[in-house]
Amino acid sequence: MLIRLIEEKIKLEKKMKDLTIVRVHENNFKDLTLMIKKLAKYLKQEPPEPKAFQRLKKDLLARNPQCEAYIENFKGKPVGCVIFYIAYASFLGKTTLFLEDLFVLKEKRVQGFGKNLFLFCVKKAKEKKCGRLDWRVLQRDQNTRNFYKKFGAKQVRDWSIYRLDEKTINAISKKKS
Repeated sequence: MLIRLIEEKIKLEKKMKDLTIVRVHENNFKDLTLMIKKLAKYLKQEPPEPKAFQRLKKDLLARNPQCEAYIENFKGKPVGCVIFYIAYASFLGKTTLFLEDLFVLKEKRVQGFGKNLFLFCVKKAKEKKCGRLDWRVLQRDQNTRNFYKKFGAKQVRDWSIYRLDEKTINAISKKKS
């Protein structure tokens, strides 16, 4: 048993030498778009329109970016990505790192890449002195729910997510008070 654990640790350490997580920039933005398209397919949703990718690129690469995105590379090839932004928790009086997307290619799952990306986010939350790390998971996505439970994550049952889409925001804004 001990020999097996040592062998697994050596294997993981060797793998991690070939693993990098780099912030998205002009030259690797196409890798992020590829990951987002594959994420949309995994979630059985329509991928973003080209204009959405243009806005994302502008927001990511701005002087004061609206969010941060990172690509996880293994042996120089993209295997995953993560996008997050900082929100504020008024009841804590601290910031929250909100994990918008974390995705690993299907063929690279259950190999430690997702765990590595999630721990990267935990580290970023600590560096930014966040009071918590939040994210959403689709109810139907049991694999992802199980993944996060392994870290001790708890589903927030007292809260429901509500959303106004842009069309509704515009409609409400046009109404007179």
